[in-house]
Amino acid sequence: RVKVIVRNSCLIALLLVMAIIFIMSNQSAKDSYKVTGTVVSVISKEPISQSDWDARSVVVTVMRKLAHITLFSLLGFFASNYFICTEKYASIKKAFVITFVLCILYAISDEFHQMFIPGRGASPMDILWDLIGSIIGILVSFLIIWAAKKCKDRYAQKRKCGSIGEA
Repeated sequence: RVKVIVRNSCLIALLLVMAIIFIMSNQSAKDSYKVTGTVVSVISKEPISQSDWDARSVVVTVMRKLAHITLFSLLGFFASNYFICTEKYASIKKAFVITFVLCILYAISDEFHQMFIPGRGASPMDILWDLIGSIIGILVSFLIIWAAKKCKDRYAQKRKCGSIGEA
């Protein structure tokens, strides 16, 4: 029962992340840079105008790459958890491979989609950033699962030892 709830929650979160990636990729270059400018302004606590782009190009570039990494980390995390909770993909290795393939295909399709958006284009480097994010999300997911399994095994071992001592 809990596994079904987790699986369905991960599926909803996965679809939501995919929708956010699609919406952000669907913005024109001008709108996309406005969003980045707003985020940079909020973080730096000072307004940023179009004329400030050159002075802050490094910050803007870093923010845009962090957006790729963050969104695809979430994609990798929720996809791996979804596939692990799905019985026919219950093997960790199988879930990892399927998740990685999904993330690669989504990154490629995202860049392909941007070729049709005004002022945007496909970038192989963005695919690389997406894959880095995907790997981070997948690894975090598997580390959490590994830690939970270790805790569960320790708890089971303590119970076993405790019940032997009581007999």
